[in-house]
Amino acid sequence: MLTIKFKESMIANSNLWPIMITLAATCVLFVLLYPPPYNVPFEYYGDGLFTEWGIKTILDNGWYLHNSFTGSPFGTEFYDFPDTEPLNLLIIKVSGLFIGNCFLIFNLLFAFGFISTTISALLVMIRLKVKPFMAIAGSVVYTFLPYHYERLGHLGLSIYFAIPILIYIAIRIDTDIPPFFSKEGKVQLRQIGVIIASMIAASTGVYYAFFGIYIILVSGSVSSLRRRCFKPLLSAFIITAIIGGVVLINLTPSILYQHDNGPNNRVARRSFVESEIYGLRITQLLLPTPNHFIKKLAHITNVYDQTAPLVNENMTVTLGIIGSIGFIVLLIAMFVREKGLLADALFKTLAEFNLALLLYATIGGFGTLFSMFISPEIRCLNRISVFIAFLSILATLLVIQKIVENTGNNTGKHKFIFISICLLVIGIFDQLPQLSLSNMHNYFSARNSIVKEFRDDSAFVNTIEGAVPKGTMIYQLPYIEFPESPPMNKARDYDMFRGYVHSKTLLWSYGAMKGRHASKWFDVLSKMPIEEQLDIVRRSGFGGIYINRLAFDDNGLLESKLKTLLNREPIVNNRGDLAFYKIEPAGLYPVYIAIAPELGRGFSGWEGNSVWSTGKNAEMYLFNDVKEIQNMQLSFTLDTLRPRSLHIRTKDALLLQSALVPGNVQEIRLNLKLLPGQTVHYKVEGIIRQTKHM
Repeated sequence: MLTIKFKESMIANSNLWPIMITLAATCVLFVLLYPPPYNVPFEYYGDGLFTEWGIKTILDNGWYLHNSFTGSPFGTEFYDFPDTEPLNLLIIKVSGLFIGNCFLIFNLLFAFGFISTTISALLVMIRLKVKPFMAIAGSVVYTFLPYHYERLGHLGLSIYFAIPILIYIAIRIDTDIPPFFSKEGKVQLRQIGVIIASMIAASTGVYYAFFGIYIILVSGSVSSLRRRCFKPLLSAFIITAIIGGVVLINLTPSILYQHDNGPNNRVARRSFVESEIYGLRITQLLLPTPNHFIKKLAHITNVYDQTAPLVNENMTVTLGIIGSIGFIVLLIAMFVREKGLLADALFKTLAEFNLALLLYATIGGFGTLFSMFISPEIRCLNRISVFIAFLSILATLLVIQKIVENTGNNTGKHKFIFISICLLVIGIFDQLPQLSLSNMHNYFSARNSIVKEFRDDSAFVNTIEGAVPKGTMIYQLPYIEFPESPPMNKARDYDMFRGYVHSKTLLWSYGAMKGRHASKWFDVLSKMPIEEQLDIVRRSGFGGIYINRLAFDDNGLLESKLKTLLNREPIVNNRGDLAFYKIEPAGLYPVYIAIAPELGRGFSGWEGNSVWSTGKNAEMYLFNDVKEIQNMQLSFTLDTLRPRSLHIRTKDALLLQSALVPGNVQEIRLNLKLLPGQTVHYKVEGIIRQTKHM
């Protein structure tokens, strides 16, 4: 028999073997949950399809801010909906140098989220004096939270390896020498690790960066009050400035774009009310998953989800049984003052962080006040649950570890191994009900359904590409706004990308940014009779019409007209929900369509047919996409709340000068010549009450 002995000091001083064990456990569980084929995405609808479009955008265009293959003939400008996850985008960019398949990259990036989160959690737990085997179990349980795999569509949210790092930085500020100062109070310029970690955390999503800033500021504030010393708070300010600065840099392209093109009030407009709708609930933290393998537990959660108000993505925040125990213990620890584990400095810090996170994110908490008075953009407060989960699982490990250590016998190491295995088994079966025998059939049937739908769409697009020349523009019906639109009949949001993500040589109309000129062009066009639409898309250079039948409820009336007009039958996919009609293009440039002017800086949003101006210079944008000069008459009425002068001018000439008096409504008519291919700016001082196109 071969016996291999390791020196105890070598094992104690190395994190390699826990990392290897953790990686092995993570990979095995991942393959069980997500078996091949890996060139078929794990999610192929909704936000998952949107993410796949984003990955393919980077592969086809070099970066995510512009796509020449969607929103055709204008292209998709994505500056109004900025991505704050540049680290993930960079991973996609590098992966694209070796892998040309956006679906495979999607799956690999999802797998990266599991691996990176497990390793991050493991190393932080070991750093916080958790025994290696306990840390292995805790890190795997933390990585396989229901939050993780339920966020598959929001791929960036499933990559949360920065959270343990942010929490560790916050803990160091509160319990150790602040990371930027020595005992003598001198700045530690060599703290490169903290700076790099902060920059990485800021590049994995604005939500995690924001919650990280919050908990770091809480830590600095509490520590400064406890020590009666300003250094911890100053350290917190330095770290949050780094995180906030990186986030601001990431947003710079969008800020500059909106400065040049005016704000887009149609995209990502949030209200403080949404922080209540998507807030956190203690009930949902403690309830089991709705498809738990113990049917009685699943029933309890399903009854709650079906009857309680405001149940949405917050139903994915369950901590599992291991996290729930730690969560309750941390709440109890806030009221314990005696000596012992619950009064230990580290444990007290975890308890304070837990309470601070809970008070911020719970419905009606401080997060709502932040949304009301500062910014409503951070609306999905339930996403803070993954911070609470790490604290809670860590607390459970520390409690169990302390109990085992207090037994004071020589079997402690064996107990840690046995307990770690038990925690891992309990956590996995509690949090991954799809691996239970009762749920496995339904789970893998759903996966097979995705594979079948995916391959059907791929074959359909290949057939289209074989029927039309390379570079053909495809006009997609019905018109659906992009991004963030509600389902249309049986069609889900982003379903119109099912063509582009499989395409290699075609250009697609869907994907024009709503609120901008290109989207308005398609909106006006889609409201015309199909005969006029067909004429305009032909003259605009389109060579095919793509129909998503799931979005229509007209019993085939539209297609019946198309068949008559074109005198041909369509290409239809195997499931019969997609159809394609080939047409002959009769032009090279988009036909001019009169579109209501686009409001830029100085205007508020529309209120029916009225819109308010700030009273200072306000900008209006008119577009001419064709190569000929277009004559236009623009008419509107103006009113004011106080006397003011009115000047309407282009960049080069004064068109109108007048005086506005309260109560004296003026009707303005302007005969304009729009130069080809130019954007004409009209600055108006005053208030436009009504706008018409003639």
